[in-house]
Amino acid sequence: GARTQACFRELRARRAVLEASNASLPKLSTLPLKIVSENNFPTAAGLASSAAGFAALVQAIANLYELPESPSELSLIARQGSGSACRSLFGGYVAWRMGDKEDG
Repeated sequence: GARTQACFRELRARRAVLEASNASLPKLSTLPLKIVSENNFPTAAGLASSAAGFAALVQAIANLYELPESPSELSLIARQGSGSACRSLFGGYVAWRMGDKEDG
């Protein structure tokens, strides 16, 4: 979907910046990605399974691309998929505060 593609575009763009600054890096940003995901949690059960899925997806691709981004930076990307994905990128108890702008 569009939210997944937004995450892919951002991660690819960040990898492309690394590749442009270091010609010895493999051009991973130009290769297609095939994503297979299974979810065994009930939809709309209030367990934030889609948010956790976006967090896992962004973290996995960031690892593949060897991106140096912090969890906070990855949170910005994952939230393009699901606003509450930020809670799944950090360990322990995470408080998610709503922003003061119209977009959250």
